[in-house]
Order: sequence, then C-alpha cells, then structure tokens
Amino acid sequence: MQDIVGEQTLDAMKVAKHYNNWIFDLIRPYLRGTVAEVGAGIGTCVKKVSALGFKTCAIDYNSDYLRKISDISTAIDVFPFDIQSQNLPRALVAKFDTVITLNVLEHVPDHTQAVKNIRDMSRAGGTVVILVPAFNLFYNNLDKNLGHVRRYSKASLEKILIENGFSIIKSRFVNPLGLLGWWIAGKFFNQRQIKSSQVKMFDILVRPMLFVEKYLPMPVGISLICVAKKI
Repeated sequence: MQDIVGEQTLDAMKVAKHYNNWIFDLIRPYLRGTVAEVGAGIGTCVKKVSALGFKTCAIDYNSDYLRKISDISTAIDVFPFDIQSQNLPRALVAKFDTVITLNVLEHVPDHTQAVKNIRDMSRAGGTVVILVPAFNLFYNNLDKNLGHVRRYSKASLEKILIENGFSIIKSRFVNPLGLLGWWIAGKFFNQRQIKSSQVKMFDILVRPMLFVEKYLPMPVGISLICVAKKI
C-alpha cells in the first residue's frame, strides 16, 4: 500500500531529531502499561516507546509501514487497522493503558469514529495523547497536499474528546516558530511538500524556542497536544 507523499513527509521529518526528541519528552510522562501508537507510520515514536521497555503495538492502515517497523524490531507488535473503521477488531478492545496518536486525526474524514475507536481500545482509566496541527486559519496548500482534512483549536479537539468519553488532563500549543514557517511556505510560496533541507534548518533554529517553551506556555503553535483520560 504505497503512500508516496506521506512516506516522503515522514522521512523528511525523521531528520528533525532534536524536535522529535522534545515532542517525545512531552509524551513520556504519560506512558504506562501497554502502549499503542495509532497511525505509527515508519515507527519514529513507537521505537522510542519500545526502547523504554514498554510492551508496544504499532497500529496503521498502511501495511508497508508495518512491515518496515517489523523489520526494525521484533519487540513491537503490529496490527493493520484503519482507525475510522466502524468495526473495531476484538483483539484491540480494551487492550491498552496508553494510546498515542501523532498527526493522524487531521487526515481522518470521520474523526468522531476514530476517537470512539481510540476510546474502545483504551482500558478503564487509560490515557490518550493526541497531537494535531493547530489553527484552521493557517490551513493552506501544504495541508491539502499532505491530506489534511482540517486543523484544530483547543476547543474543537477537547470537545470531540469529551463528547466521546474522555476527561481532559492537559492541552497546550507547541512550536509557534513552526507555525510561522508553515504559513509562509504554504501561503506565500505555494509550497506543497516538506523538504528535508527545510526540516534540518528548522531543527537548528527551533532549539532556543523549545527551551523557552519548556518554561512558558505558548498562546499559539503549529501543533496542539492534548492528554486525556478515559472516563
């Protein structure tokens, strides 16, 4: 199952090692028990989870991605599943203590069904960590070409979680510098794809800003991260 644009984007973002590590550090405190990553892609995050010793499962609709993850590590279980399907396999029901989904919901037309599936995959009291692009005002050709259906506000993301059986623990914006770059590239230069060279430069420039974000909450950002608990 080939996804040329998606795979090129994942490969490009893989080089942002400092940024990826920083995002993972935000997620790490909420990891416990058995962990699933929904929309695991090429495994950038789930490999880090597995390396910490957690029992992990990579879930994705793309069998090519899952094969690559299996080739990298036999310690990571893989499960093919489209998160917006109305038929959640019995093998996934109430199986996970923590569910992570990073830059996935914005691709899903039926994100309500996706959130319901994430809820049903979670054990009672389980934690979900969701990262999505923020601010629909900044939706542009980059989003469209990458298959983004929408961007989110805090209110819109929290609403869909609360309506489908979660209570909000924490939500915050991350990376305002990236939001500016995204807007310029997609709106003014009509760019349709993320380039590795840009990501490398971004990973260098963003470091001071990430240090500031560690201590000060940001009113805006390219992404929104939300942590919630299954009621």
